[in-house]
Amino acid sequence: MGVGGMLLTAQSQALLLAHWNFNNAGTLLTASSTDSSVSSASLTPSVTATTVTGSLINAVGADPAGTALTFNPAPNNSTLTWQINSTTSTFSNLVVTFAQQRSGTGPQTNTVEASVDGTNWFGAVATTVPTSFALATANFSSVPQVNGFSTFYVRATLTAGTGGTFRVDNFQINGDVAPVPEPTSLAAIGIGAVALIRRKKAR
Repeated sequence: MGVGGMLLTAQSQALLLAHWNFNNAGTLLTASSTDSSVSSASLTPSVTATTVTGSLINAVGADPAGTALTFNPAPNNSTLTWQINSTTSTFSNLVVTFAQQRSGTGPQTNTVEASVDGTNWFGAVATTVPTSFALATANFSSVPQVNGFSTFYVRATLTAGTGGTFRVDNFQINGDVAPVPEPTSLAAIGIGAVALIRRKKAR
C-alpha cells in the first residue's frame, strides 16, 4: 500500500462504551463501567436523584436488578445529561438504551437528544414512559452532527407529568470507536496526497 493509502481503511468496532446500573447509592451518578477508549464519563441530573427498586431490563451481564435512579418528584422539564469523552478515539453509530418507568402522575414523555458540545442538540427521540419498567431506545447512528467526534452528550427531558415520579435503570451508550490519527500519520497522508497530485500533473 502506498503512503497515500495509510489509515484510510481503518476499521471501527461496536462496543459498550459506558453504562450506569445505579446499584450503588454512594456512587449513583458514576458510570458502572466504561470501555478503555472512554477517558471520562459523567451524569448530571437537574434535580435531586435518589434510588428505588430497580429492573433487570437492559442489565449488563450478571448485574442484579438492584436499584434504579429516581426523581421523586419529577418536575416538568427536569433533565438527566450523560457525557462521555475520549482522548484517543472518536465515537460513531451511537445508540442509547435504558429501562424507564413513571408513576401514574409522573412524566409521560421522555425526549432524548444528542450533542457534542452540550449546547446544540440533535436527533430528538420522544419516548413514551410507561407505568412499569420497559426498554427505550434512541438511535443516533444516522445523525451526522454527533458522529465522528471525541465527545458525546445525551440529554433526557421529562414532560407531560403532574408531579409524580420517574425512574431510569441500566442506561447504556453503545457505538463504534475509531482511533484519532497521530499527527505524524496525518502528515504522511498529506505528503502522499501531494505526491499523487504531482504525478497526475506530470502526465
